[in-house]
Order: sequence, then C-alpha cells, then structure tokens
Amino acid sequence: MKDIFVLLVILFGLPITAQSKELAITCNMQGGSRVFIVIFPETLESELVYKKTVINGLLTVEDNFFNFVYPPASSRYEIRISVNRRTGALMWEHGTPPFGAFNRRNVHRKGHCDIRL
Repeated sequence: MKDIFVLLVILFGLPITAQSKELAITCNMQGGSRVFIVIFPETLESELVYKKTVINGLLTVEDNFFNFVYPPASSRYEIRISVNRRTGALMWEHGTPPFGAFNRRNVHRKGHCDIRL
C-alpha cells in the first residue's frame, strides 16, 4: 500500500515540478527570417535560436524594453537585440562597439515579435 501511495505522489507531483518557468518570444525579421528567444526570468538569461544555432546571452528588463546581449564568439559578432514590451517592435544590431550609435561596420535589422508572457 505504501508503494502505491509513493507511486501516486510521484506521478501527480511530476507535472508540477516539471513545469518550466521560461518564456518564449517569436520574432519575424524583415526579409522573412524568423528567430526565437527563450527567456529564463529567474536568472535573467536568454537563448537566441537563429539559423539552427542556439546562442546564450543575458537579459536586462526596462520599463518598455527587453534588451538582450549575446557575446561574440570565434564564428560570429556580438548581437544586441531590443524588443519593445508593449508593441513587439524589434531592433537588431550585430557587429562591434559602439552599439546604438552610427557604426558603418554594424548590421541593423528590424522586425516584430509576438510576446506572450
């Protein structure tokens, strides 16, 4: 009888403990490509899923924006993404510092994100 009770506790307890706390944002970029951003609110980390690769980065939250920073690696430049929390407007910039200012070496892209928090 005790074994059945333990089994029931495990079976009914697993869905509760297995629930994840991450949030997903789907973004459509100009030009037709799509990216996915997974947010882990407890650690303020994020994952960018883009062109069959997953890039780990950090998240900062402002009143109106989610700001994501994905550090450079040997095969890619640093990526900075800003998503308006209310409208879903996305601004993407990758390249080298300075970011947010005119830098002809950086690539700027726009898009729109579906935010369901």
